[in-house]
Amino acid sequence: MRKSWARRAMGLVLAAGLALAGGAGADSHGHGAGAAEETAKEAAGKVRFGLTEPQRREAFRELMEADKRAQREAAEQFKDKPQSKGQVALAGELVDRYEREIAEKYGITEKQLVEIGIEGFKGSWPTRAP
Repeated sequence: MRKSWARRAMGLVLAAGLALAGGAGADSHGHGAGAAEETAKEAAGKVRFGLTEPQRREAFRELMEADKRAQREAAEQFKDKPQSKGQVALAGELVDRYEREIAEKYGITEKQLVEIGIEGFKGSWPTRAP
């Protein structure tokens, strides 16, 4: 079974030498957040992986919901054996399936979806629809 997107994301973050908490607020050149302030309109216009920021935010929200959904559905299947190996395995399988579906929906790779997950955490994007 593959690692969940969150574990893959953390591995990418650590491999890149970034700290989620410490890296927030600095740009790629090490300048503080004040040095490169952007308006919401400018940020919304930035495209990564063929998606605008609002589209990436929505993909991030769906990613967070998919994880919750997988955990909920696995728990429902294993009511009599909570936190069993079977429940954990099923949750992992469901997360993998839902991640693939989200990536396909947005026409991106699963690795790009992980990058969006990192971007969402670093940017403190909301995990629920407004």
